[in-house]
Amino acid sequence: MQTFDLAAALRGEARFGWAEELVAFSILRGEETPLSAEDAAVLLAIPADRWVAADGVPPAFVQAGLVLTDGEEGRELRARDEHLTELGWDLYGALYHAQGRWRGVVAADSSLETSLLKEEDPLGWLRDRFGGPPPPVVELGSADAVPLPRPNPTGGLFEALERRVTTRRFDGRGLSAELVGTILWAVFGYRRYGTMAGHAVALRRTSPSGGALHPVEAYPLVIRGDALAPGLYHYAARRHELEPIRPLDPAEAESLAERFAAGQSFVSGAAFLIVLAARFARTYWKYKQHPRAYGVVLMDAAHLSQTFALVCAGLGLGAFVTAVVNASDIDDALGLDGFADGGIALLGCGYPAPVGAR
Repeated sequence: MQTFDLAAALRGEARFGWAEELVAFSILRGEETPLSAEDAAVLLAIPADRWVAADGVPPAFVQAGLVLTDGEEGRELRARDEHLTELGWDLYGALYHAQGRWRGVVAADSSLETSLLKEEDPLGWLRDRFGGPPPPVVELGSADAVPLPRPNPTGGLFEALERRVTTRRFDGRGLSAELVGTILWAVFGYRRYGTMAGHAVALRRTSPSGGALHPVEAYPLVIRGDALAPGLYHYAARRHELEPIRPLDPAEAESLAERFAAGQSFVSGAAFLIVLAARFARTYWKYKQHPRAYGVVLMDAAHLSQTFALVCAGLGLGAFVTAVVNASDIDDALGLDGFADGGIALLGCGYPAPVGAR
C-alpha cells in the first residue's frame, strides 16, 4: 500500500513511499484488518457465494467480519449481511459508504487547510512545492466557436444566484419559526404526489430526484431560534411539522453540531443546521444492487443543497453545506442504522456576520 506522512510533507520532509502491507476491509464492521500474505491466501480461498467447511479459518477472521459462519458466534454479522442484501446495496456502493462512516473524527487535526494557515503565503507555498494548479477553466480553442449574446436576466431567481455564496461566519441571531418553516417548505416540502404504475408513490419537490423517489429526509438541529427551542428534530414534510427527537440547551446544540461536522467549529455559529439523511432502502427498492444507485442518492442530496443555498440567498441569509461529517455519530443521534437510513451531509444557515468580522 502507498503511505504518505501529511504533516512531514507539509514541512517539506517527506514523499510518497511504498510499504508491504495487505489490508482487508469489512463492510459489516466498517474496519480494516492487516493481513499477512499467508492470511490473505487463506481468505481468498474462501468462496463468497456458498457455504464451505470452516476448517483452518482463523477465528480472528470471524471477529473482524471478514468471513461469515453459520454458528451462534456469527449470528449478528450474518443478519447484517442479509440485511444489506435485502436492502439492495451494490457491493462497491456499500464499500464506499462503509469506509466513509466516520465516528468521532476531528477533521481539523489532519486538515491541509489548517496546516496552511500557519504559512504567510499558503498558495505560494503550495505552488512552490507542488507546482501550479490545473487551469481554472477549459477552453478548446476552436476557431469555429460561436459567440453568444451577453445575458442580462432580472428577477428573484437570478438575483439569488448572484448572491449565493458559502457563508461560514454568522452574527449570532436566531431565526424565527416563520423563516425556518419557509426554508423547510421551500426545499423539502412536497408539492405533488403520484403513482408509478400503480405500485409506488412518486413525489415532487422543488429539486429533481432519481426515479422521483426523493429518499433524502431533513433532520433540523436548532441551535438558536426566536420561538423554536434548541434541539434535534425531524421535518415531517407531508404535514409541514417539526417532530421533536431530543431537546437540547444552546451549549449542547453547539457541541452536537461540531461533533456532527467532524470538529469544524464554524458550524456552531449557524442558527440552525439540517442533517441530510438518505433512506437508501427507498431508492434501492427500484434500483436494487444497481452500480449507479448510490451515486444517484448523493446527487439527490447535492440538488437539495443547492436549492437550500438559493432559498437562503433569496431570504437574505448565509448558508453552507459540508459532507465532512461523522456519519456514525449522526446515525446514533437519530436512531438510524446507517444502511437502511443514514446521514450523508450537513446544511446550515443564519444571518451572515458583517463583512470583515472574524
